[in-house]
Amino acid sequence: MNAVKPRVLVVEDNPMNLELVSDLLQAKGFAVHHAPTAEQGLILARSLMPDLILMDVSLPGLDGLQATKALRAYPAPATLRSWPSPPMP
Repeated sequence: MNAVKPRVLVVEDNPMNLELVSDLLQAKGFAVHHAPTAEQGLILARSLMPDLILMDVSLPGLDGLQATKALRAYPAPATLRSWPSPPMP
């Protein structure tokens, strides 16, 4: 019987960081999807509805904080849980 793997979207433009995070998550049984920019991350987040999004803060173009605000403003299904962001220094 095949269990559904939890989906994680990693929005990261640094290939070394992406490889490290992807390898660790895949080793723990997660299905990992990747977007190299915040704009692509927004598109994938809305189409994939991942269980978790790991967002880099420093991205080219739209930064990770702006993308996170855009995601939070987007109407989400009732099953999607959102945690407050930690305070930024």
